Parts: sequence; C-alpha cells; structure tokens
Amino acid sequence: MATQIRKFEQEAIVDTIINTIETTFKSKRQELTEDDRGYASMLSDANRIKALNKQIDELTDLRNQIATSVSERTQEWNGANSSYRLDLTRYSGVLKLDLANQHKMKQDVTNRVAIALLPKDAIENMDTIIANIAKEFV
Repeated sequence: MATQIRKFEQEAIVDTIINTIETTFKSKRQELTEDDRGYASMLSDANRIKALNKQIDELTDLRNQIATSVSERTQEWNGANSSYRLDLTRYSGVLKLDLANQHKMKQDVTNRVAIALLPKDAIENMDTIIANIAKEFV
C-alpha cells in the first residue's frame, strides 16, 4: 500500500525539481550564448535600442519644452499684434504667420466692393442712405 505524501512534502519536492531545472538552464544558457556570434550581435543591437529609446525620450522632453516656450511667446506676440496671428504646429514645428480676423477682413472687402460697384448717384447719396438706414435701427 502506497503512503500518501503530505502537501508541504510535495511542494518541497517540486521546489527542488524547479531549482535543478533553473540551475541546469543557467549553465546551458551560458553555453548557448557565450560563443554565439549571432546572439552577441542581437544583444548588441538590443542594447543600441535601449540607448536610442533613452535618446528619444530626452529629445521628446526637449521638444516639448521648446514647443511650450514658443507657444507662450506666440500668444504674447499675438496679444501685441491685432492685424497678424502666429500659429505653431506643435509636433511638426511649423510656425505660420497669417492675417488675424480673416472673416472680418472678408466682410469689409465685400462691403467695399459692393459700395464701389453702386451706381454713381447712389455713391453721391451714400451719406444720406447710411443715415436713413441707421435711423431705422436706433
């Protein structure tokens, strides 16, 4: 009749087997990788990847600092210039200068063109026409 092993005895046997496997694997791993040129090359490339990732992180931080600084300065510049507007595309680093209030400018140009194209007698009476229309709204 077979004797039953208690749970802690079974766990002790399993731990001993796992330790033996791990010890054997460590020496086998060292044998497999020690003189293998392909492994050495891959390990070197993996280390280069780590170094590149660190550089990428540092460059990303630097880019974000510079972009924040430029963004703050463009806001100040835009506050001091009502006719023009600077916009920074944060990730591409494109700084673009545009006219401010293009919609209002388009309306003004449209109004001026409409007035310029009026018949001569309407232009001569423009002040009277404007005053009459303004009176209707006030």
